[in-house]
Amino acid sequence: MNSWTFLYPLLKSGHILAMAAWVGGTIAVVMLVAPGGRLPTMEAQSAALRVMRFVVNPALFITLALGTAVASITGRALMADASWLHVKLLLVLALCAVHGMLVKRINDLRRGANVAPAQSANYLVFALLLPAVVIGLAVFKPSF
Repeated sequence: MNSWTFLYPLLKSGHILAMAAWVGGTIAVVMLVAPGGRLPTMEAQSAALRVMRFVVNPALFITLALGTAVASITGRALMADASWLHVKLLLVLALCAVHGMLVKRINDLRRGANVAPAQSANYLVFALLLPAVVIGLAVFKPSF
């Protein structure tokens, strides 16, 4: 442990809160851009863009920054001995990829590109499943 250990509870709490905002915002954006198999209205597209810009993007970066800070405080021993953490980091990268695909979808919709409405349901599955597995790994810390 190092001299920054006293910050651990604050950083971890901030990490969890930012992650909740990131995932909740992502789910809200998916619901706005994928309304039941039809293309979203212009109002829904604008709302999705605002949520993405002012909630989801900042929450994503705060989550990643605070997660990195928490990992650096807990030390290298955690990284070496915790295979669950490596799986968690891979899933977080996958969730970042879903974020990127959502940004692309919003931009395509705003440009008027031909986007299949049914494809959006896949985003919701990933936006719900990936965070659930990440949280499960963080809580139960299984050994593989």
